[in-house]
Amino acid sequence: MQPGLWVLAHVIDAWTDILNYEEKLKSNSTANRYFFDTSMVVFLPVHKKNHFYIVCINLEEPAVDVINNRNSVAKFYRAYNDALNELKILFSRYLMRVNNKSASTLEGVEPKRVNMNWRTRDNHADY
Repeated sequence: MQPGLWVLAHVIDAWTDILNYEEKLKSNSTANRYFFDTSMVVFLPVHKKNHFYIVCINLEEPAVDVINNRNSVAKFYRAYNDALNELKILFSRYLMRVNNKSASTLEGVEPKRVNMNWRTRDNHADY
């Protein structure tokens, strides 16, 4: 590998198989990880108002999840709705362009925020 070269999806998928196999061999006292196949999940980083979060689109389910460390009191639709709708529209267009079967099913999916115990109210800005 070197900068500027493309890595084919099936090479990444083979690597995820190896990493997932190696996860099974490690000690039970360490945190578990799962490495996703390139055809299953897409992670889209979002930067909005000096804050970063991740939109995770599962093409198999289909599902749209927001992974955010902020424990905001704002209503979900007020905090994310514009960005999520735009991402869904643009990503659906991309999937249509590459003839992916998930393009039409993604439109009707309602996004949800993933509740995690490490969310905080003390994070005010990510630069």
